Amino acid sequence: FLLSGICYAEFSSRIPKCGSAYVYCYAALGEIWAFIVGWTMILEYVIVTAVLARTCSEYIDYIFGGRAYQFFKDEVATWNDPFLAPFPDFLAFVLPIAVTCIIAVGMRWAIFFNHTMLAFSSAILILLLVISLFFAKPDNWTHNKAVPYGAHDILRAAAKSYFTFISLDAISSASREIKRPGSSVPLVAILTVTLITIMYCGTTVIFT
Repeated sequence: FLLSGICYAEFSSRIPKCGSAYVYCYAALGEIWAFIVGWTMILEYVIVTAVLARTCSEYIDYIFGGRAYQFFKDEVATWNDPFLAPFPDFLAFVLPIAVTCIIAVGMRWAIFFNHTMLAFSSAILILLLVISLFFAKPDNWTHNKAVPYGAHDILRAAAKSYFTFISLDAISSASREIKRPGSSVPLVAILTVTLITIMYCGTTVIFT
């Protein structure tokens, strides 16, 4: 992720235009490859939106003591399909629409919402990190307990951390909205990767 952040920083300083990886690929390899990369980015954002919406709906359901999911199961429908969730998650369906409506209202509201959610999530992570320090058990990192579930689960967890670095695309996509994109975007890209890595690695170390 650090190497990816450095690549974004370098490209954004050389080609300070909107479009992120699509524009960089267009300038380096040509139109057909940029076309493929562009649609790959759209697919990436669709998948990430679905995963984040599902995760947020699980948090909301947990806050309400599981009553939201139980309502969907009892009052809407359930099914046994290995490729689908056991019930329709309307919370996950409504959340992206709500965020889209906020963005559609205007850039000022979108920026305010983005800053508010960033401050809230950062405060929660820092609070979790500080509180967890008082409950940490260093003996969990001994030889016999360090990897209780094997390397397979470590790789699964590492793959999920990919979603925390999606913001790199969003940073470089906003190059046209920045006064000095040649210097600001690279700096923000590097700082974003560094801060996210420190926060999530610190939280993981404390929790394990």
